[in-house]
Amino acid sequence: MMTKSFKISGTGAALALSFLMAAASTPVRAETKEVRIAEQFGLVYLPLTIMRDRNLLEKHAAQAGIKDLKVTWSRFSGSSQMTDAILSGSLDFASGAYANMAVLWDKTKGAIKAVAPVGIGPVYLVTVDPRIKSIKDFGGTDKIALPAVKVSTQALILQMAAAKEFGLENHAKLDINTVGMGHPDAVAMLSSGKTEVKSHFSAPPFQQLEMNAGARKVLDSYEVFGGPHGSAVVYAPVKFHSANPKTFKAFVAAYKDAVDLINAKPQEAAEIYKRATNDKASVEEIARQLQDPQVVAFTMAPLNLTKISDFMHATKRLQSKPATWQDVFFPELQSYVKDAK
Repeated sequence: MMTKSFKISGTGAALALSFLMAAASTPVRAETKEVRIAEQFGLVYLPLTIMRDRNLLEKHAAQAGIKDLKVTWSRFSGSSQMTDAILSGSLDFASGAYANMAVLWDKTKGAIKAVAPVGIGPVYLVTVDPRIKSIKDFGGTDKIALPAVKVSTQALILQMAAAKEFGLENHAKLDINTVGMGHPDAVAMLSSGKTEVKSHFSAPPFQQLEMNAGARKVLDSYEVFGGPHGSAVVYAPVKFHSANPKTFKAFVAAYKDAVDLINAKPQEAAEIYKRATNDKASVEEIARQLQDPQVVAFTMAPLNLTKISDFMHATKRLQSKPATWQDVFFPELQSYVKDAK
């Protein structure tokens, strides 16, 4: 999974205030002629990749009577830039960590909400150090690579695990062990055997590559959450939702089509992913991962996401917390979801 920040930059904080003021006075207008979407590469974001590849949003928009909709896809160098873009109105749909969206939901008092969950799957803390059997074995000089110190999804899960093991007041106990590093670089370091970094809080498909090469699993996020969980979402401004109801419904329907394609035709979905990302794994390996629920799975149901915001509230990163997933998701998703935690 990619790096995501839980913080709003100084520019973002100012934008959040102006965003709220603008949302309160949005005039009625015709639906937008262009939708701007930020995608991320990574297997869990595959529904967005398929939406782009198959022009699914354009298809559903046309069926709703919105002709010639322009869909612009982009990627951002960091989550702070994506946050500023969605708060300034230059981006309509973003994708990233649920924790980051929860901060935006909290700071804007509900003016940013989640649209749909992305792929679910466990993330593993793996090691090539024979001494390390559990998180209790990490000493002061043992380094753990993860996408970003303190603010990535992996860093948050490590804190949740530390809180369970050492008590909530010690949730940051292992922060001193962590170093920010991209997944490919961390994989290369572990495989080289010539670095002080011998552990990596990874993500699909990198954790599979590392374990195939001899790394051992130290921590499974499913154990921390007590079962399957999500960690990332697609999210959007309430202002866009209110001004473009047909377009918004078309987006959710297109996303559902992409999820259905992955589940019904994993080989075809793997081919799309390989072509779009030029991933080093073979199509056959990607398809195998898509068919293994212990690697990644796709559903419209938000699973255990509120456990993340509960923890963030307990550790003072959120002033308020959602009581249920419905509090932070747009209602369109509920027509596709009957039961979710």
